[in-house]
This record gives sequence, structure tokens and C-alpha cells, in this order.
Amino acid sequence: RVCSKPLSRYMAGDPNSSTPVVAEGDWRMYEDRPGKPGWMASRKGSRLRFFLRFGPRPRLFVTYMRSYQNISDSRLRALPTGDGAVL
Repeated sequence: RVCSKPLSRYMAGDPNSSTPVVAEGDWRMYEDRPGKPGWMASRKGSRLRFFLRFGPRPRLFVTYMRSYQNISDSRLRALPTGDGAVL
């Protein structure tokens, strides 16, 4: 069962969604094709931070789309903080 009222939510193109923090690089959210919004960067080493809040039974769901061949790699890290995690 998926959480019906998430405490943290990031969804490209959704004005009611949170916005990640650009930690490094040239990330920006735009549509490279009509109707296909996403956070994109062109500089190697670009990083985003997503600040998360969890309830008493923490769950994390990550979805992403791979649509271009040989363009890049991605890595996901979760680091504990006082209020949740930074990815």
C-alpha cells in the first residue's frame, strides 16, 4: 500500500510538489520534450538534494525514467540527519 498523504513529495512539473536543492552543477527543471518535465543537468558531477520527512513507519519510493542511451549514471545515497534523510 502506498502512502495516501506523503510527508515529502518531489514530482517534476507539479506546482504542489517540493523542489530539490541544487548541491552542485547546473540542474534545472524543464521539458526537453512537450509534456515530459524533469530535472536535468549537463555538467558532470551535478548533484541534487532531496530533504525528506518520515512518519512512524518510514517508507521511501523512488521512481525515475531512463530514456537516453549512454548519457549518464546515477547514484542514490541516504544520509541520516536530525529531521530525516538527505538523498
